[in-house]
Amino acid sequence: MPLLPPETTLFPPDLLARPVGPDCESRWWVIHTRPRAEKSLARKLVVMGLGFYLPTRHQSWRSHGRAFESHLPLFPGYVFLQARPEDRVAVLSTGMVANFLSVPDQDELTEDLQRVHRILSTGLPVEHQAALPPGTPVEVVDGVLRGLTGTVVRSGRRAGVYIQVRLIGQGVLVELDPRLLRPAEQLVAI
Repeated sequence: MPLLPPETTLFPPDLLARPVGPDCESRWWVIHTRPRAEKSLARKLVVMGLGFYLPTRHQSWRSHGRAFESHLPLFPGYVFLQARPEDRVAVLSTGMVANFLSVPDQDELTEDLQRVHRILSTGLPVEHQAALPPGTPVEVVDGVLRGLTGTVVRSGRRAGVYIQVRLIGQGVLVELDPRLLRPAEQLVAI
């Protein structure tokens, strides 16, 4: 039984395809939220008309014989905002922001978020994964994630491919059949 229906996680829907950078009016900011304020802040950002991405993951559990499910932030404590510098004042006024993180490489963050969004849109099970020790750089050679690169983390009979959002030092871990992976010596571990 869902506690709450899924909420808007990407606003507007074409946000990740929009240009950013020094020539554009808006740019990426990483909002470090107050504890457990990610979804509340996302709701306020929709009302304000400000673009944001709040990746979430599905979680199911049983308690006292009942099944429950929820959608939790993939990166607890973080919301990715695309806005003009002057819009930050309005976001600060919500009282849900602990800090704004500047994004020195706008293109890098855009690429990282596009990859996370692509993984989440496949419906494959994912989990939050903090920074991992160095592993083998790989490329996915087949399947719905073909072309993505990441770092392998072995776990049992399945290989986990770690895709990192470099700015915050966190990422997602998706389990794949090792036969779908090819070592990539020329790739830089990401």
